[in-house]
Amino acid sequence: LPSFRPPRIKRSARCRRALSPPQKRATSVEAFTDWIYRLYVPAKDYASLARGRWAEREIARRRIPIPTHGRWKLIHNGMGDNFKNAFSIASLSINGMPLRGSPDLAFRERGTKRILIVEVKATEAIAPADGWPNMRAQLWAYSQIDEWFAAPEVILVGEIWGIDLGVRLRKVVRWRKGEQQFERDNSELFDCYRSYFEIQGTPVNGDRS
Repeated sequence: LPSFRPPRIKRSARCRRALSPPQKRATSVEAFTDWIYRLYVPAKDYASLARGRWAEREIARRRIPIPTHGRWKLIHNGMGDNFKNAFSIASLSINGMPLRGSPDLAFRERGTKRILIVEVKATEAIAPADGWPNMRAQLWAYSQIDEWFAAPEVILVGEIWGIDLGVRLRKVVRWRKGEQQFERDNSELFDCYRSYFEIQGTPVNGDRS
């Protein structure tokens, strides 16, 4: 089984920076987290990924994960939008180009202006107690989005849904923007990703391709 521990992933990122460049050379959250995924799962199972995308579309259709509590207002629904409504992340830039990303769901709490970001994954893969490194990095990057960068608090939720026994919620993991170890681990991974393009002078695309 692959190792999901942050120190192991960061060591792999530093070692592979020169040997295994990112396959998706784009300034997008998806390209960044795809690179992290390949650090511990070098060969993708495309059949499983396709099933996962189908399940995520089904979850989007049902609107299952959207809270009904009146305090939270849905301000962004990126499930199945194919990156049409991506946000800029100026604090995460590569060669002067900001990353762009589209969370699955984002909410703003009435009164407090706190932000809740939800990312949905549909898979039967074994999930570590604190989620996969690419999920952590994805939510971390979304927490930096310009639109809510100054929010008093950003709550990050990863929902892991099962597929084989019907679409069902398996696990929920949570973080908050600003948690020291969470910020450090993901910042170091992004520095590794960014340095490949800056050191090599490799151009990047401004889209998700």
